[in-house]
Amino acid sequence: MNMLYYFSYVKFKIFNPKRIKNTRFGKKTFIGNGSHVVNSELGDFSYIAYNTKCYNTRIGNYCSIGSDCVIGGAEHPLTSISSSPVFYDKKNPCKVYFGNWKWDSFSKETIIGNDVWIGDHSLIKAGLSIGNGSVVGMGSVVTKNIPPYEVWAGNPAKFIKRRFNEEIVADLMNSNWWVKEPDDNLIKYINDSKGYISCISKKD
Repeated sequence: MNMLYYFSYVKFKIFNPKRIKNTRFGKKTFIGNGSHVVNSELGDFSYIAYNTKCYNTRIGNYCSIGSDCVIGGAEHPLTSISSSPVFYDKKNPCKVYFGNWKWDSFSKETIIGNDVWIGDHSLIKAGLSIGNGSVVGMGSVVTKNIPPYEVWAGNPAKFIKRRFNEEIVADLMNSNWWVKEPDDNLIKYINDSKGYISCISKKD
């Protein structure tokens, strides 16, 4: 290993610890250094890479969350005279407080379904729902709900394509494979959606 890379990696690990608060984990999960995960839930076999911020978010099983993402970030009030936190948050960065009312910047829950892949540097607005099997391209700014098994990308993120046809999507959704232990059929047909659906249809 290149020595410069090694020392940079060690420095990153020491000075960028992960911060986790009020978060529930499934089995075999991973959170990279520098990531902040607060008031959230991370499902089985899901991971969050490095330097990602995740607030008040429920993440399903088998999800892949890239580095330098923000999911469910803070919101500011739009109906008050000022959107500045000095009027509603005693713990604001300016360390001065003029308010007599409270605004919860993290009140909305963001839902990330199962088997979702979110690329590096993506931003996902609080309160949205990202459907099962969907993909968010790297660097995307997501401002709308994303249906299951669709690929979205861009700023703002827009629909790019469906991963499978409607019939296969419906069958995959009905299978709920992500809440079961991986069986021989799933492993055998992992790259053959039609074969897997045909196999589980016979079992039923």
